[in-house]
Amino acid sequence: MQEILNNLITGIDIVDEQHKMLFVRLDELINLGCGNENIAALKSALEFLEKYAMMHFETEECLMRQACYPKFEAHKELHRTFIDKKNELKKLLVDDGYKNKLLIELRSFLVSWLINHIKNEDMVFGEFWKEQNEK
Repeated sequence: MQEILNNLITGIDIVDEQHKMLFVRLDELINLGCGNENIAALKSALEFLEKYAMMHFETEECLMRQACYPKFEAHKELHRTFIDKKNELKKLLVDDGYKNKLLIELRSFLVSWLINHIKNEDMVFGEFWKEQNEK
């Protein structure tokens, strides 16, 4: 996990710390089994990730507005897309139950989205942020 995080540094301390917390909790979610005995823990982990992601998106978007980031609207739309997909998967979990297939899909979505989003979007903003602060 640490190696992955080391390759996803944006250079914006608060953003990097929030990413670290997201990955710690995501790692906990991944390591939970899918049996009925873990449903409460799974729900708790998902609730945390949901709330924390929202707070994290607000932080990023606030920083982007402050920096007059030219890709702000596109980045904000990516956040909305994430929320929509997460809500879709969460609804399936609630409606269909905490089945292995859905949990695997949710975990896969969260991991791939976070890594790709940080690598392809947040790190670009980090470079922009750095350039703005050097002026």
